[in-house]
This record gives sequence, C-alpha cells and structure tokens, in this order.
Amino acid sequence: MYINTNMPMLKMTNNIQRINQAQQTALTRISSGMRVNSAADDAASLTISEGMRAQIRGLERAQMNAQDAVSYVQTADGVIQEVTQHVQRMRELSIQSLNDTRTDADRIQLDAEFSQLKKSIASIAEYAQYNGELHSVDQHMPAYSKLEGNRIFENPVQIVSGWNDRLVIVAEPDEFTVILPEGNFKNIEDLIDQIDTQVYDTYPNIIFDVLPDRSVSLQVENYGEITKVKGPGSFLFYEYELGNPPGMIIGSTDFSTGNNKLEITAGVNDRLAFYAGAVKQYELVIPTPESSDPNGRKVSYTRDELINIVNNDLRNKGEDQITAQKFGDKYISITSDKYVITGLSGNMIKIDGISSFLYDISNTGIISKTNGSYYGSARLQNDVIEFAKGTNDELTFTLDNQSPVTISLLNDGEQVANLSGAEIVSRLNERLAAQGLKMKASFDSGRLKLESEFYGNTSRVSVNHASNAYETLFTRQETHYFSPTIQQGRLEKATLSGNYKERSTTEITAANNELVISVNGVDVPLTIDEGEYTADQLMDELNAKLPPELSLTFAYTTSGGKQAFTLTSDQAETTVAFTGQSLASSAFETIFGGEQIIFPSYTSGSTSAPIPPLEGTVGESQITTTPAKVTGSVDIQNGLTIQAENNILRFTLNGQEETITLVPGFFTKDVLIQTLNAQLSGIAVTAEAVVSGGKTYLSLVSEDKGNHMRFQHASGFGMERLDQVSTSAQSRTVTEIEPSVTGYSILKNEPTYINSSNNSMSFIYSDENGDHAVTITVPEAVYSNRAKFVEAMNDQLKSPELMDLNFKFTIDSNRIQLIGNEKGKEYGFKNLTGNLYDEFFRKAEFVYDGYGYSGRTAPQEDTYILGRQPIGNTVEIFPNINEVLSFDIYKNSIPTKVDVIVPPNTYTRNGFISAFNTALKEGLKAAGFEEDLMKAQIGMEASKPPVNYDKSDKFVLLFNEHNDGRNDSGTYQIQGVRGTAAYTYFYNSQGDPKPSYIVGITDMSQGAVIETGLNDEFTLDIDDVTKNFTIPAGDYSQEELLDELNRLLTSEQTGLIASYDNNKLKFSNREYGAIPIDGFAGSARDFLFFRTERREQQEELKFQVGANSGQSLDYNRVRLSDQLLRVNTLTISHRAGAEKALERLSIAISSLTGKSGYVGAIENRLDHIIRVNEINVENLVSAESRIRDADIAKEMFNQMKSSLLLQANQAMMSHAKIFPEGILQLLRT
Repeated sequence: MYINTNMPMLKMTNNIQRINQAQQTALTRISSGMRVNSAADDAASLTISEGMRAQIRGLERAQMNAQDAVSYVQTADGVIQEVTQHVQRMRELSIQSLNDTRTDADRIQLDAEFSQLKKSIASIAEYAQYNGELHSVDQHMPAYSKLEGNRIFENPVQIVSGWNDRLVIVAEPDEFTVILPEGNFKNIEDLIDQIDTQVYDTYPNIIFDVLPDRSVSLQVENYGEITKVKGPGSFLFYEYELGNPPGMIIGSTDFSTGNNKLEITAGVNDRLAFYAGAVKQYELVIPTPESSDPNGRKVSYTRDELINIVNNDLRNKGEDQITAQKFGDKYISITSDKYVITGLSGNMIKIDGISSFLYDISNTGIISKTNGSYYGSARLQNDVIEFAKGTNDELTFTLDNQSPVTISLLNDGEQVANLSGAEIVSRLNERLAAQGLKMKASFDSGRLKLESEFYGNTSRVSVNHASNAYETLFTRQETHYFSPTIQQGRLEKATLSGNYKERSTTEITAANNELVISVNGVDVPLTIDEGEYTADQLMDELNAKLPPELSLTFAYTTSGGKQAFTLTSDQAETTVAFTGQSLASSAFETIFGGEQIIFPSYTSGSTSAPIPPLEGTVGESQITTTPAKVTGSVDIQNGLTIQAENNILRFTLNGQEETITLVPGFFTKDVLIQTLNAQLSGIAVTAEAVVSGGKTYLSLVSEDKGNHMRFQHASGFGMERLDQVSTSAQSRTVTEIEPSVTGYSILKNEPTYINSSNNSMSFIYSDENGDHAVTITVPEAVYSNRAKFVEAMNDQLKSPELMDLNFKFTIDSNRIQLIGNEKGKEYGFKNLTGNLYDEFFRKAEFVYDGYGYSGRTAPQEDTYILGRQPIGNTVEIFPNINEVLSFDIYKNSIPTKVDVIVPPNTYTRNGFISAFNTALKEGLKAAGFEEDLMKAQIGMEASKPPVNYDKSDKFVLLFNEHNDGRNDSGTYQIQGVRGTAAYTYFYNSQGDPKPSYIVGITDMSQGAVIETGLNDEFTLDIDDVTKNFTIPAGDYSQEELLDELNRLLTSEQTGLIASYDNNKLKFSNREYGAIPIDGFAGSARDFLFFRTERREQQEELKFQVGANSGQSLDYNRVRLSDQLLRVNTLTISHRAGAEKALERLSIAISSLTGKSGYVGAIENRLDHIIRVNEINVENLVSAESRIRDADIAKEMFNQMKSSLLLQANQAMMSHAKIFPEGILQLLRT
C-alpha cells in the first residue's frame, strides 16, 4: 500500500508560511513605528522620505553652525569690549597726565598703569582663542610680514645724524627710507616711540615695536615680504657695529656733576703716561701749586682747562698728531688719526677713590706673608749646656702640619756632650738638613728659634713638650713677688637708710606722727610731737623719742639739696628693720620716703697666670694684672655742681679709708677730673671719665694692679645719684670684721722644706691695747704636709709674750692666712716682713714655656688692572693684527715688561680666557717671573673698587694668591697695558681697531642642514656693493658650515670672515674702519639671522548656515592688536607723549566702535538665520512623518488576525497527522 502525498498537510504548511510573513511585516512596522522600512515596503515613498531627511539633518546642523558662529562672534565682541574698556582707561590716564598739576613723578606713576594696560591689550588679542588655533580676533591684516631683531637694548641709545640714523626697509614691491630722530634716548622705548611718530603719517603700514626682551620688531601690514633692512640704522634689529678708525680713547670721568671741576693733587693724581703707537711714550704732568702744606698742593680744573693743559704739553713735546678734546657733554678723550693710544700708566690711573680725567683702572696690591716659628724662653746663646743620652738629648717637633719628627743632639756613640749655643744651633741645622726638612735653627735675642722656610697660613712649627730636651732648650723659670690680701678689722654698723626728700621744713600732725621700727624682731613705736621742724630739729626730736637702752641713733645726709634720714645701731649682735608694720605707720613716708641713691659699681683688681704671646707675634709670656675700679652713677658729661652738703668724696682702698674735699661750685667734666687727680696724687689713685651707654661717669682707678686691690664704701659727689623709688622693707645687722692677711702664693699639700732662708716673719698686731710687735721663727725641718707646717707656725704663737695676742695661722683656699680671732676696728695687721712672709705670702714661681706662632698671609690688597671694554660673547684674534698684549709689572716700584701673544682664533669668552692664561704663563716665564704669578679673568666682585662701575663683563688682569710656601711678599702694580690687542678687549674707545660686524640669531652649535631652494641662498650688501651666495646643499657640522661660508666669502672677494659669537654666526670685516655690512636677504636669512613671520594672504571666514551648498555667511575677521591700534609705543610719562597718546587713543576708540558695530550686525543676521532654520525643520519633519510613519492600530489588527489564523492552522495540522499514523499502526500489527 502506498501513501504518496499528504495534501491537507501541504496546504496547511503553505498557509502557515503566508501567515508568518504577514505577521512579521506587522511586527516590524509596530516595533519601528515606520510604515516604510525598506525599499520593498514602498520604493517611491522611501525616496521622497530620504530626501526630506537629508534636508532636515542639514538644517539642524546648519542651525548648530549658526549657534557656534554666534558664540564665536560674541567672543570677538567680548574682546572688543574689553579692549575698549582698556583704551577708555588709557585715554582717561592721558588726560590726567596732561594736567600740569601733575609732577613728573606723578606722570611716571600714571605711565606705569598705562604700560600695563598696553600689555594687557596685547595679551587679550594674543590669547583670544576660540577653538584651538582659531582666534577670535586676528593680530594682523590679511597679508603681513614681521621681522624680530636679536639685539637686546639694556642701555641708553644715541642716534647721531649722519652716523647711525638711516634705515632702509625693502618690502615687496616698495622701498622705504626712515631717518631715525637724532638725540640721546634714555631707553629703546623712547626711541621707538619717536620713530613711530615719524612713520605714522608717512608710512602708515609700517609698525615698529619693542618686544618684552627689549629687542625691536618691524612689521609691514598689507604688504609683501620684508626682504631687506639696510643702512646703519639696522643696528636696531641685530648686533651690527661699524668699525672705528683707531686712536681715540675715551675717559669716563663725568665733568657734568658737582662744580664741573676735577681736583688735582700733586703726587696723587697729577701724572698720566701713555704710548702713541708702539714706540712713542708721553708723560703728561698736570701743574699743581708748590707748597709744603699737602692741602696747599691741590688745584681744581674744568674740562676745558684740562684739555688746554694736555694739548699745550703735547705741542711743547713736538707732538701734533695727538689731541685732547671733548667727548659728548661730559667726558674728555684723547684722539689721533695716526696713532693708536695705549699703555696708560701713572698715578692718574690708580684706583684710589681720586679721579683722573680719563679713568682709574689699576689697583696697587700688597702681599704680606710670614712663616711659622717657635721661640724658647731660655737664653742659651752664651751658655754651655750639658746634654746626656736619655735625659735631655732628644727633641720632637712638627713642621707645617706634617708628621712629627724626632732628632737627637748627640752624635752617634756619644753619651754626654757639653754644647755651646753655637754648637746647639749647628747640630740642629745639620739634623734638619739631613732629613730634608725646610726649617732652620738660630738664636733670637739669646733664645733658641726654630723657623719654617714655608710662608703662609699653613706654616707652623710646634714642639712636643714631652720630648726630654724641651725643658733644657725652651723653658725658663722665674720668681715673682706679689702683695697678699690684707683686711683690717672693722665694725660695720647696722644702718637703715631712707630716701631723699626736701626736708628743710617738715610739718608733723596727728595724721603723720606715728613711726614703728623693729629691733631684734620687736616693734618699737615712736610718737613724734606735733609741730613744724627743720631737718636738725626733726633729727633731735626722733633721737629724743628713742629708748636709750637700744643704742640707736637717727641722722641725716644731704644730697642735691635733699635730706635722707638714717637709723643706725652700733651695738653688737643687733638687728634693726623696716617691717610691714613700719611701712604702714603714718610717719614712715614723712621720715623715710623720697628718692633712692643709686650706688657706684666696683671692679676688683686681678692677676693672671703667665700668658704666652698671641699667635703671629714675638715676645715672652706675660703676667697680666688689672687695677681696681669704682665707677660712680652720676652723669658728668655736662659737668657737675658740687654743693656744700655734698662736697666730700669718700672711699676705702684695701681697707684704708680716704677722703677728698672740694670747694663747692660748678665743675666741667675735664676740670673735675683735673682737680680730683691733683688731690689724689698722694693716694696712688687716678680719676678718669668713663663713657658707657651714651653717658659719662666718674671712675677712680688704683695705680697698683693685682688681685689684692679692692675699692669699698665709695660715696659722695659723683658716686651716687637719686632716683624716684619707693622705700621697701629692709633689715640690717651690726657686723664686726676680723683682720686677716691672705697670702698670694699657693701652698700645695706636699712636703714643705723650712730652713734659715724661709723660717722668719715679723709684723705688728693691733688690738684695743695698742700695737704689738710680733716675730716668729719656725723650726728648720721638713714638714710632711701643709697642715703640719701651719701647726708649727701656730706653735710659735704659744710663747709667753705672744699667747695673749688673739690671732692664728690657717689655710684658706690653698693659701696661708694670718687671721685675728677678735672682730672690730681696733684689730689689724701691718708692717709685715721676713723671709717666711716673702716665701709663703708673696712668692709666685712661673715657668715660661717656649711659644710659637703660625705663618700668616695677611689680608692683602689685591693687585689688578681693570679693562674698560665690555667683552662680548666672542673675542676675535686676527694674525698680525691684535694678538699681542703687553703690560708692565711693578714689584716694589721696579717695572718689568710682559708680552702675551694669544694665538689667532675666534674664541668664546671662556675659550679666550683659557687661551690668554696659557699664553700668559709663557710671557711671565720669559720675563723672569713664576708662571702662575697672575691670571686673567672676565668680571670681578662688585664689592671690589671701583664699586660704582660695572665690572661684570670687563677683562681683568690680577695676581693669584699662592699658598704653596713661597715668599712673594711685596708691593705690586700692573700698568702700561698696550700692544695690538689693547683695544680689542681692554680699552674702551672709539678707536677700537676691530672691524665692522653683524651677528645672527640662530644657535649653530649643532650645525645646519642646507636644502636647495629652502635655505641655501643669501645676499649681503658690503660697503653698498651687493654680493650673492649659494651654499651647497648638505648636512653640515658647526665647523664645516663655517669653513664653507669662509670659502664663499673669500671666493667673492668680500673682505669678510665668518666666525661664531656664542654659537651664532658672525660676519666681520677683515679690515678696520666704518665699512657697512647690511642688506641681508635670501632664503638663508631667516634661518641664520632673523626671527621672521609672514603671511601672503588670508581668506575671510565663512559660516555654513544652510543645508545646501552656497548657503554660507561671509565674515570679515576682526583684526585687533596694540600694533594695529597704533598704541603699542605710547607713553604718558611726559606731556608730549600724553598729547600723542590722547590723539591716538581717540582714533583707536573710533576704530573699536566700528568693529563692535560690525560684529553686532553679524550676530543679528545669525539670529535671524537660526529662527528661519527652526521653522523649516519643523515643517519638513511633519511632511516626512506622514510619508513614512506606520498606522499602529491597523498594524496591530493585522498582527492579531495573523496570530489567530496561525493558531487554527496549527490545530488542523495536529488532526491531519492522526489519520496516517493510524494506518501505519494497522500495517505494523
């Protein structure tokens, strides 16, 4: 049985495929929202729709473009508005500056703000960027050419008519000639402003400007390229200098200051010598008066007078080719059309703070060196000394900080040698020479001296004190006797002191009649009777009120017409005090208040141990003693009035009270000192005036010196002063002092040897019973320690005749002290004598060691001569032209000529100095000097004289400081600089024999790549003759390029030589003279010599504001800069400048207003375009949507219908499948 085809099933399958396709179409339209999703949907509608869509998107983008253009235009408008505000403010400042109520200083301040506004305009225009490199405003016209110079102008500029005033500018297709204004301009800005004034009307498209680095730029607007700048005025743009004929040397002494006269002093600045050419030398002597008085040998001359003196002197010497003349309005020059003037010398050129009529260039130097030495203190020259091996035969020393060296004074095999002073020196020198030591031994004033042969700061001789010959050769022991410290017994009363007040009349009432004092801690009240008292009456009243048993006494002292009360007790062990109760009592201020005495200050004498001499000096060790001093507290600078109540000066010196009385009256400072010294002459005290803190005080000085000297208890005129100070609580106790004698000698705690030479002592002891003669003799013995010795001394006091005397010997601070056991003024010691007294109270033994001092190089005055020619970045030395520099070295006034020959070359600064110093060594050796005696350098410290002169770029010859031990002490001077190189790098003059030259801008240190048609051609005008050159293409190193350029210059017979100046190309004439080199042009010009920029043309901007081609808005760029506004050179620092500024700024405001109006009109047009585009887009979108958008409801219906039909077909297929499956089942069974 065959089942070929299931037809129902096939029909249902086809239906399902058709339904699925319909459903897919419906779902696509529903999901995209578009009726036409592809060309198959509706080819014609799709074409129409896409066209509309392109137009819509184009309009939307155009609308955004227009909005961007609005932003761009608004940015430009903002720049214009901001610049306008700046210009308005500048105009306001100009008007303010024109008002003559403003001083020049005011105008300078106004100009400072004005300049900042100019700079701000320049920066606003430069930095007004909209999108990357697109600027909101352009700084130039569509076509322009700009040339930036490489010469920096830091100094005033002088324009001389016929010399450097002509500038030719060649800008295609025209040539312009600008005559620079003649005059002296304080800076480059002033000159450029004047040039701008000149060209503004004549050549309005030519703009000059000063760049921030003080170089000059030139721009030509709406013209072609600047092909050349020519003429001597080219110096504005590059380093260009015309050569000068040799022979003029220009001074720097300014005759326009002061009284316009130069003071000439005989023997100080009256002589000037110079060379005319290589052979002739002249000395000019300026006449001065004959006088024995140095001040009478001075005379002052004007510039004209000096010129006449010099010219008359030269004519009298038969010289008519050299002339002194005025240079400018300040200086003197010496000129010659035939000779080169060099070799300046004489006292006029010394740097001494005194001017010559040219300049000061030579500083006289002094070199002072000493060598290290070591001196002994022992005088051995006439002695014979025994030296024993191992005892005193070896000496160890160090020389010049080298390793220690030990030598023996004994010869090989010797055990003992008796050597005279001469033999000691001979043996020492033999040993030193054998070891190759640069040191010698000799005698100096009988003392042994070891002396280094090395000079300078590192020279030193030191001897090891531990070497066994040291004490024998170098030390000396001496004994000195000093006075001991003697203090007599005394009673110091307890005194309470009040302050000073005018108390000639004092009124006591019930309100101030109670006084309380404290005695031994017990308050004692006193009631003063009411009444009016004089000072004496009040003192008596107070004493009457005191209890008699207290032994108290009231007294008063007078100072300056004022009285001060004191309360005194002389009763032993009594303390009197002002307590708080005292200060609170009603009469306390009346009795004790007022001004306080400021007491004098005291300085005790002193005695030092032996002090060796200072390093660097010769002498023995010294014992230094100082006197005792007491200095008053009263200022005597303007004199001192001494009154009757205060005309006594009291003081105690070493326990001895002294009194000086003067007649009351006024004493000047000097008279007071003189009068006091007359009365002090017998007391061994000197009065002197001491200045401290701007005041002068009376000081008493002991004539004897040492630590035993001491002032005490100074009072009276000149000693005390009154200051307003409140009286405070105080307490005083009666004090009694015992007498004592304290020895100067130190008594060591070691065995003491006593014999007949040091065992006896005599003195007088005083007590209440009178004077007692005392003599003690200590038994001869060796006492094991100082306590035993003191005990033996005290044993002598136990004799019947001495045992009743109350004193003893003791030890105080390692010194023997004789001290009384009783206190009071009745007790004391005097007239001390005897060998024990000398030995143990007065004697001091000192050991004088050897001493040495290091060598020194004293602070020296530098020796140098200073050039006046500024040194550039390169120095050119030409063969047989300028390679020789000669000068004279004066050593101790003896001249020696030195010739220095520098190899021809073009040097950098450092390279030149290196080459010169190499040649200098040869020149010094040939002249008989050490090759490193001196050196050359460029520049020196600003602090070196002359301090008011810029030395930073000047050639200097100066002496080296040597620390290699040589003794080059002496007085040195360098003068007479001359030779063919003198004007190249030393003298400043218009006779500088160097050629004309120009210097480029490009750093050629890495060489250059020359490409045909790009940078291979250049043109030069040499002495108004044009020369053309072509550099072969290639990759050149620095030297290879130089060689090729020199080959080209030589082949064209230009007379030029190429070199490098600080790695920049330099063209120089080989001959001297004013031969111009200018007119640099060609493709290599920009590469080698200038910074340039140019633009042949610039298209205006187009804003695409429509959806189709050609639908754009033309926009003329806003062209704005300080140069285009012609305000770049303006200044209002003076009236003429302010007048010009006001005119220019008014024009600038008008120009800015026009630009602002144009920008506003463009902005309005753009706003209209944006609104039109918005309407077009709105309507196009509506039309396009009707064509292409889907009917969502209809498509949903179609989709639902397809879904239902699909479900029905799927159900029918399921039933259709059952019939064949049943048949197949039957067949299987």
